[in-house]
Amino acid sequence: MAHNMIAQNRVGTGRSLKLAFSLLALGMLSACAASSGSGPKPMNVSTTARPAAAQAAPTQITPLGQRILVRVNEARGSTLSLSADLQKAAAGHAADMAARNFFSHINPEGQSPRERILAIDPNFKSKMSENIATATFLPGTTMRDKADKFAHDWMNSPTHRRNIRNQRYTKTGLGVAQRGNETYVVQLFSE
Repeated sequence: MAHNMIAQNRVGTGRSLKLAFSLLALGMLSACAASSGSGPKPMNVSTTARPAAAQAAPTQITPLGQRILVRVNEARGSTLSLSADLQKAAAGHAADMAARNFFSHINPEGQSPRERILAIDPNFKSKMSENIATATFLPGTTMRDKADKFAHDWMNSPTHRRNIRNQRYTKTGLGVAQRGNETYVVQLFSE
């Protein structure tokens, strides 16, 4: 689903708010990727080519990231625990996509999610998956509405839902970055 979300700011009656939220729910661009822990070790694990904004991305979960995680955990029926390494990789990739204005599991240098986590922890061997999403929101959209939108759209996509509901995954990292009105979200999952 390749849609950008654009909603008009509406003030007034409950009907206007419902209409605004309906417009907000028009769509978002999202994707997911999975990787097993086996196979050859990737060759390209350097992160030095990333822009300074991506390298300096905050490694703690943002308030929006925390809200999305609560919604994901509700949808799972169990709680994912935050992993510092997964959090750093997710935050860095979200910041990188926002800084360089691209949307992909593979960055411009050809690094996959596994390669980005190996750049942080060269001994990482677990199976992992990644969900990414981006949406454009008008100023004034609440954090709750944004979190609901990302979680709702991921749960309505079979591959994203499979990553979220996979009970073998117990760890996560959830990065959020902004580029103007556009929000980029990256969630990593691992065993």
